[in-house]
Amino acid sequence: MSQQPLRSKPATAKKSGVNLTYGTIPSAKPLPQYDVPSNTYLYKKGRNGLHYDTYNSDVTNDAGPLGINPSVISCKLNSLGKSNPTLLFDSKGLIITVMISFTSTYLYLLDPNSLAILAKKRLPRKNNIRIINNKENDASGGGYLHLTPSEEVIVPRMDKKISFYKITETGETLSWDLVKEIDLGAVLPKKTNITDAVPDYDGQLWFTTSKGTVGYVNKDTEEVKTYTFSESLQNQMAIDSSGVYILTNSFLNKLSIKNNGDINLEWSAEYDNSAGLNGLVGAGSGTSPTLFGNNDDLVAIADNGSPRMHLNVYHRNDGRLISSIPVFGTDNTGCENSPIGYGNDLIIEDNGGFKLFFGDPQTTNKGLAKVHVFEDLSGAEVVWENNDLKASTTPVLSTSNGLIYSYCVKEGSKGRNAWFMSMVDWESGKTVYEYWVGTGRNFPDMLQPVVIHAGRFYIGTKTGILLVRDN
Repeated sequence: MSQQPLRSKPATAKKSGVNLTYGTIPSAKPLPQYDVPSNTYLYKKGRNGLHYDTYNSDVTNDAGPLGINPSVISCKLNSLGKSNPTLLFDSKGLIITVMISFTSTYLYLLDPNSLAILAKKRLPRKNNIRIINNKENDASGGGYLHLTPSEEVIVPRMDKKISFYKITETGETLSWDLVKEIDLGAVLPKKTNITDAVPDYDGQLWFTTSKGTVGYVNKDTEEVKTYTFSESLQNQMAIDSSGVYILTNSFLNKLSIKNNGDINLEWSAEYDNSAGLNGLVGAGSGTSPTLFGNNDDLVAIADNGSPRMHLNVYHRNDGRLISSIPVFGTDNTGCENSPIGYGNDLIIEDNGGFKLFFGDPQTTNKGLAKVHVFEDLSGAEVVWENNDLKASTTPVLSTSNGLIYSYCVKEGSKGRNAWFMSMVDWESGKTVYEYWVGTGRNFPDMLQPVVIHAGRFYIGTKTGILLVRDN
């Protein structure tokens, strides 16, 4: 299929008024590998979900590029694009993603080296994108994807169906085929959109919706059970072997399944959401819950407090608050991305001031912070803060390199927005290296995550996708 690159305007870093690089090429400082408990109902090799796994850890054991004579390769998917939030990789290393635009939604299969389009399938269009005055949005219609062990991609669609697609090879032609679909139209309220759909550790297919109705589809009978919160939600759920963690606009909640199959609310913890929209996507916290801890017993979110955001840590057993620690300053702070969780440490980003689709990325706050939770769970402390990086992306930790990878914007000449692959040292918090990848309207990430896979750096942009690799 035909492919166009993302065009940088101006075409070079120098003409954009920025340096090609900042800092020096780092040396890898490997950390102990990190793996969440295996879920036999999900594909095991590598990334599975927008935040890497059902713990939403945003941690990978893959190595990212170090900036050694790098190449930047890109592919434009839609001129009127909005986002392609989740990138997954099948057993052949091929990229699976959904591109959501103002006019269409497509499921893609891409070559991981050239980004050539190998297959695509049109999905129901996302028809609830709100672009005026930063009104509340959600990630429904293909924002969150997961892979089954047989490499079927689970896609929540805008027509209230959860669809399972798989690649079929006919000679040299690859195509997406619908394997099965689950129609939730009869059980969901009107104007309700499916946000996320993923099996738990017992194989029950949980789903969330934008208006607060959540539930699961029984893996044996396909009977649907639901539970309705009194407020909306818009983030990815987190799942461990004991239950499902759902973040609504005012509460962090834990759900489980009773012996009779009904859904049980195990606990609910209120958090500060007094900052309202705050330039972000929803009226509550913008974070997906992150499960973490040396003893695999903690869950963290950023609140949406005013005048200052806090990083809240709770115990998973009973929802008791372990710590609510203020991060960054008091200037319009907010977070629209899940914290990184590794051991008893968390990385949180300040996305306050981000202005969605047509706003200037330069209004986004700078800030990245590392918080350590004490081993005795008596509290937490800020280990370091980095005020170099202006980013709206979800960063990722590479244990292979000991580096946090981010995607940041700098102001060039004539107010131009120049975009960089950025690396931060896990231990010190210092920005060690940044490499320019492009300038202009094709390169904003629109809150999409950095993806590290097989030595490459990937990022979905407003109109496509790009990768950076060493040579």
